[in-house]
Amino acid sequence: MSDTTETTKSSATFAGIEIQQGLTKKNYFFLFLNTFFAGILMSVLGILQPVFLKDIIGVSPDFFGSINGLLMNINEVATLTLVAVVGALSDKRGRKILAFLGFIFLAVSFFLLSMSNQLAVFFNVSSGFSSQICAFLSFVPSEAEKFISFAPGLFITCIVRLFVGIGILLVFPQFITMVADYTHEKDRGKGMAFNGLMMGVSSLVVFGALAQVLKNSGIQSLFYIISIIALAGSGLHLVVFKRTASPANRG
Repeated sequence: MSDTTETTKSSATFAGIEIQQGLTKKNYFFLFLNTFFAGILMSVLGILQPVFLKDIIGVSPDFFGSINGLLMNINEVATLTLVAVVGALSDKRGRKILAFLGFIFLAVSFFLLSMSNQLAVFFNVSSGFSSQICAFLSFVPSEAEKFISFAPGLFITCIVRLFVGIGILLVFPQFITMVADYTHEKDRGKGMAFNGLMMGVSSLVVFGALAQVLKNSGIQSLFYIISIIALAGSGLHLVVFKRTASPANRG
């Protein structure tokens, strides 16, 4: 009897997903739009980072592979270190504030990443010290002298890259959980499928449209676009997302 009542109260759908009581199609639309934004922020490093290391930091081709791998692994360090804490905070404080902070983290971090060399000069990062650290982290400690020319900017890059990883960790898992919050059990598969679809579309945009922006307008323009996307995600999430999807589901 209760199932019949629930169906009567919430007969509207979004992409085949029954809209829960207290929510509207707008909530679902922006949930998946922000999932799309999150996908862009996760995928864009695939095209941005190699060009950034070559053209901005000036990494030697001899160490390009190991350094690129190092920076990608920093994401995993952030995940392994903080995933349990983020999960607990998500349940305790809610998805909304964590995703909002994650988008802000990403907006600021991508902007700072574009200024790694300037920040190294501002903070007077030592070439000798930073070359030792960067060479060690790249698993070639004996080659530290060859890192001196680009080590200060790379050292700042490693630090900022950690914050990018934290931002991604704060954002992405929340949208998977929010799909569960926003769907009844019978529609959960559809919700997860739509989440995956948005991630797939975001990858197409990154390796299609944004790759062309990088080619035609340069890396700095792409950094600005990515920061704007992250800020848009934070604003939409703060204004549109409902913390509680239903009395039975926390947000």
